Order: sequence, then C-alpha cells, then structure tokens
Amino acid sequence: MHWNYGPMGLSWFDWVLLVIVILVFFGGLTAVVLTATHRTHTTASPPRDDSRAPLDILAVRFARGEIDEEEYRARRDALSEIK
Repeated sequence: MHWNYGPMGLSWFDWVLLVIVILVFFGGLTAVVLTATHRTHTTASPPRDDSRAPLDILAVRFARGEIDEEEYRARRDALSEIK
C-alpha cells in the first residue's frame, strides 16, 4: 500500500517529529561532550607545599603582614638555633 504524503513521503507531523528528534540528539551529544571535557579540564586547588623551608614560610608571613618585625626576628632567631 502506498501512502502519498508529498514529495519526500513525510507528513508535516513527521517533519516536526524529525526536527525535534534531531535537536534532542545533538543537544544530548553536546551535553555529553561538554560534561566530559569539563571534568577532565577542571583545575583543582594547587597542592600545599609543606616542603618549603621554615625560614621561607616565615619570610612570606612577614611580607604579607601576618606578623610584625619583632615576632619575625624572634622566630627567625629561634629557627636559626635549631639548625
């Protein structure tokens, strides 16, 4: 049996359904690709470098203003005595 729905054999409903299916397919494909690339390219916070020398850490804290000059000198002298 032959159903004559036009030159391509599809009715208007078939065309609308086809467009919806294509949009859903490519939208889903795009979502999968973006999710996969996002998970592989996310940057975590850098690991803490606890291997730095204590005097370097002390100097950085002094430079940031976390400790004053008196505390810096006292701690530096205390660390120098340990070595």
